[in-house]
Amino acid sequence: MARLGRDAAFFEHVEGSAADHVFRRLRHGGVDTDPSQNPYLHWIFTGTHGQALPLTWRPEAWEMLRARRDRIVGWHR
Repeated sequence: MARLGRDAAFFEHVEGSAADHVFRRLRHGGVDTDPSQNPYLHWIFTGTHGQALPLTWRPEAWEMLRARRDRIVGWHR
């Protein structure tokens, strides 16, 4: 993980080994949930999000984002 730029401080809150934690998260994303609906896995395997859009890109989130855009640092109108 260090070779990929992950600082050890990112794993200070992990109980047990970091490898076990990463395995649990990978299993959750690839087995416990529907991987076809995971925009990040979709991007990794296909290079596009396809129909699996991240939450903030989904049309149902646009109004809330529009209403809160003043909270976004660096927002330019």
